Amino acid sequence: MGPSTCNLLALFILLASAPLPNSGVPNFSDLKIETRRFDQSSSSTEALYLKGARQRREYAHDKPFNSSLVSISRCDEKKRIDLNDAAKLYAELPIVDWSEQHKRARSIPPSEMSGADVTITTDSIDSGERRQLGTYTARHVRITIKVDAGPGAAMPSSVEERDGWYIDLPGLGCQDSGKGIGFVYASFTPLRRRHDQVHFKRLGTAPAGFAIEETTKRTENGSTTTGKVELVMFSEAPLDDALFAVPAGYSPALRTPHGGYDFTKPDTLANRVQVYWAELELWTRQWFR
Repeated sequence: MGPSTCNLLALFILLASAPLPNSGVPNFSDLKIETRRFDQSSSSTEALYLKGARQRREYAHDKPFNSSLVSISRCDEKKRIDLNDAAKLYAELPIVDWSEQHKRARSIPPSEMSGADVTITTDSIDSGERRQLGTYTARHVRITIKVDAGPGAAMPSSVEERDGWYIDLPGLGCQDSGKGIGFVYASFTPLRRRHDQVHFKRLGTAPAGFAIEETTKRTENGSTTTGKVELVMFSEAPLDDALFAVPAGYSPALRTPHGGYDFTKPDTLANRVQVYWAELELWTRQWFR
């Protein structure tokens, strides 16, 4: 999705809400939503569980490869727990407060904002149609995101159309994120040390939310891709507290030298020695070559 030289800096833009999301502690009634997402080359299912200040997401990809991931957010503890059920391993990570990250981020000097002009225009229209799902009301909203890139821009021109049904889940992801329209893209060309000059236009202001059904169509560089989200299950039945905790018998995953985790190995002394020895060998080869 763009040249490899554009991967050093990502623009995170909430195009339909002014501030960046703040961390928050929600208090959800018990809820389970299961959706299926697919396009021409991939398909996956996602199960979302909500209970008080706890959240659980289960991702299962069956195309183009089989994989799964479980992530538990404990908003009251500002902690996320990732699970590898196959290996019975887990890792605990702090939940990032995006508003605080934004305050500490390096500002871009005007001398670096000398790249090509890019205009991003969003339009969101509420059709007025409503659908009741238990105690939740879904809105039918149509969204268009158009990117007009000038000559030499790192970001390509594109048009994305979304037509879907959305519900409000304030506090999802332990962030008070509102109902904005998200858009993420890398826009830095390091060979020229310049950033695209991005300008925003906002037309319709209908809020989005969590998609329970959605059809997307994206056109970029003459190629069009389509995707779809389908609702599989929507239940407000009581949920077991055990869904939001580390299961019995699971071990911590191996922590890597650069702050990540290896979810294929437990955090044992032998595995630590092995991974740090491999890191030392790599450093030595780079230093003495």
